[in-house]
Amino acid sequence: MKMKALVISGSRNEEHPMGQKAGPEVAAALRRRGWIVAEVDGSQPQNVIRNIMRLGPDTIVVPVAYGAGGGEDGQFHSVADLLGVPCAGPSGAAGEISMDKALFQAIVEGIFATDPEVRTPKGCTVCAGMSDAYIKELITLQPLPLIVKANFSGSSLGLGVVSSYSDALGKVKALLPSSIAVLCQELITPATEISVTILDRKSGPAVFPMVGFRKDGIVYDYEQKFGPTANTRHIIPAPIDPDQAERVKQVCLRIHRAIRACGLFRYDILLTKHEIIPLEVNSIPGLLPTSITPDAAKAAGVPFEELAEAYALSALLPRVQAPLLTPALRAKPALNCGPISELNMSVGMR
Repeated sequence: MKMKALVISGSRNEEHPMGQKAGPEVAAALRRRGWIVAEVDGSQPQNVIRNIMRLGPDTIVVPVAYGAGGGEDGQFHSVADLLGVPCAGPSGAAGEISMDKALFQAIVEGIFATDPEVRTPKGCTVCAGMSDAYIKELITLQPLPLIVKANFSGSSLGLGVVSSYSDALGKVKALLPSSIAVLCQELITPATEISVTILDRKSGPAVFPMVGFRKDGIVYDYEQKFGPTANTRHIIPAPIDPDQAERVKQVCLRIHRAIRACGLFRYDILLTKHEIIPLEVNSIPGLLPTSITPDAAKAAGVPFEELAEAYALSALLPRVQAPLLTPALRAKPALNCGPISELNMSVGMR
């Protein structure tokens, strides 16, 4: 019996184009593995929910959607779980942590409170609704230069380095209306930036080879990460010594367990001579064949088609989360708003 999937491409935010590109790649990879696949545009969440409601428990929902609005924040997973439909990607709780960089960093600080080798960047979080005077007070308490970036956005969108408090205030005010919260944090240099991908399988979490980067300048910005030469900048394995690599691996696995992660997660980290500095976690990493995670998987001997299938099948793994349904209700079929043939017509399953 062939596996069935509903692939959700993109979210209703500025990162939608990335999902629009990556979603069809994942869908095509699953088809090459013999799956029956339908696709739906994630920028229309009501339509996504209607399509999930038409599914039975024999179809897996596969979000390839970045940022808030359903994918990385775990909202589509919560909807599917409530309807008894298996869904890949983060649970609502893990998704919320991954979206909120300040919250993620606070959790990391708690986990490693007694470990002097692991910390997060020093700085402050500026939130919408704060007075201009209070924002200025918070920012001017931080030593220059500063990295300023949106707290809830990914893909390095809006990230910048500022060397004056006036520039920091200007950038914060430009980001706040759409970002809700903005991080103003120390610029840590010299440091090596790496990414660590963890894929959950039945046999347990697999840690792919770590990825380092060839950067133009101090920060690894959006164009370097996702531009036409992005994959030529990846250094695999990352240029760090084996002892440090093993230490980073154990730190990432500890965080992974603590935030109840399950699926395919990428951890972005800075390394100094004596410190490991987790920056953020991506609960649905980039899934173009040339993105960081697929390159790391390839280095581990996992081709893109296998990676896409493993990500989809992670929907069937047990998750540690507050149950949305009692076991008795979970065993019942999902709410069905029409036969699968209607789904075929609405989103083009084939």
